[in-house]
Amino acid sequence: MEVKISKWGNSQGIRLPLSILRQMGMTNPVGESVSIEVDSHGIAKMKKTKKAFNYADLFQDFDLQEYRQSYPSNLENRLDGQIGRETY
Repeated sequence: MEVKISKWGNSQGIRLPLSILRQMGMTNPVGESVSIEVDSHGIAKMKKTKKAFNYADLFQDFDLQEYRQSYPSNLENRLDGQIGRETY
């Protein structure tokens, strides 16, 4: 599908047909976000940005054991004394 680039204020933009947005899984696209990446050949790839609606969604891929191995429990104890102009 071919679309034209239009001037919108100081920017340029394209209008995406609803049929394309529905193919991307956007049933009510107003206010939705997409991410656009351009590869080394100049090909743009657009995908729907996944929203996190609650804490369970935000932490669904969080691995507590991996976190504990990466950040030992004594991490704050390794920062002895004042670093800046903090007062205790």
